[in-house]
Amino acid sequence: MKFSDVTAASAGKKTGSLRVCGEIEKTALDFWTKRGGKIRWFKGDVRSDLEAALAEAKPEDGDAVLCSGVDDARVVSCVPRADRAPDVTILMALELTAYPKLLWIGFSPLCDYTNIVAASASLQTMIASLQKLGEAAPRVALLSCVELVTPGVKSTLWQAPLAQMSARGQFGKACVDGPLGLDLAVSPEAVREKKVKTDIAGEADLLVPPDFGSFLSLTDAVMLTGEHRAAGVILGAPVPIAFPPLATPDHIERSVELASLLV
Repeated sequence: MKFSDVTAASAGKKTGSLRVCGEIEKTALDFWTKRGGKIRWFKGDVRSDLEAALAEAKPEDGDAVLCSGVDDARVVSCVPRADRAPDVTILMALELTAYPKLLWIGFSPLCDYTNIVAASASLQTMIASLQKLGEAAPRVALLSCVELVTPGVKSTLWQAPLAQMSARGQFGKACVDGPLGLDLAVSPEAVREKKVKTDIAGEADLLVPPDFGSFLSLTDAVMLTGEHRAAGVILGAPVPIAFPPLATPDHIERSVELASLLV
């Protein structure tokens, strides 16, 4: 999957109203109006704006919400949820010159991943989203600083049971494995050199860092170095929230397209 596939799928879908929160250049949204979509602007407090935008948005009409100009943690804390709604989850898609397909990075900041039931639900949300976008059998790499279950490294203690659940087919066609270092997740050469047995085989579709701090550090490092295109979306609200990593026209357009496909 590449962004060209996302754009093609989005272009063929019904276009609704885009509700915009935060600082966005109006010209960056020309692509939406050219498709026949309407735009509603909100220019107040982030929390009240998001609540109002999400309350108005109608998934059946193809509506979308766009939020930009504020940090991940603040937006997550502002997302209104029903009592039994899934945890808020951030998904970022990256198109890198050195990787043959979209590379996703995901995390649920409010999830207690040491609770296997909660961790499993978080993964199911991310897997279902990738499958909705056409990735039938996503490869999910649970990242850690070591590849063996290590009592002193807490992330390995919840990652190993999830990998075993995947081996037993509890994530359907998706392959979930960990703990894995970043090199084993994205480099077939590293897998061969280290002789580690993993069905991810250095060809991960989705990376799940061990904690929210690692998620932020990893995504920031990619944003600040290398050549890339990127998009972001927040799940767990009544409708997906387009959340571009940077407020550039390309990031905004790709993020809105993702959100519109995940409604």
